[in-house]
Amino acid sequence: MKTIIKTVIALLLLITCFGFAQDKEKEDTPYWYVSHFKISWAKIDSLVKLEKEYTPAIVKEAKKRGTILDYKMLLHHTGDEYNVVVMTKLPSWCSIEGNAWGWWSSTYKTMEKDKKTIENVLKARNWAFDGIIHKDLIYIEVEE
Repeated sequence: MKTIIKTVIALLLLITCFGFAQDKEKEDTPYWYVSHFKISWAKIDSLVKLEKEYTPAIVKEAKKRGTILDYKMLLHHTGDEYNVVVMTKLPSWCSIEGNAWGWWSSTYKTMEKDKKTIENVLKARNWAFDGIIHKDLIYIEVEE
């Protein structure tokens, strides 16, 4: 039963993607995929360290490949937790469905050759976001 449900969902996503592909304007519209997290103070230092050490090179490579157009991470301290907003500008609606969150790890895996290092970095990054409820939003830029 789960397989049938997953298949139906996948087909619906593909149909949506193909529908947008028919409309050239929507196909060429970049989208900001924005995720908001509340992360405890005990995890924020690790996340910031990973962000500074790995993300600039990964973003540069992902931009070069056309996987993403831009990336920002915003941090704001509130009480005993941090608001973390991850903003990724993706080239089209289909890229959201295909890889809205997975671009970071998939790009990193192609850049790093040592499997143990890949495993450790992804484990550390997943630990920072593990068990955290988040909200996702999608925006387009509007010219005035």
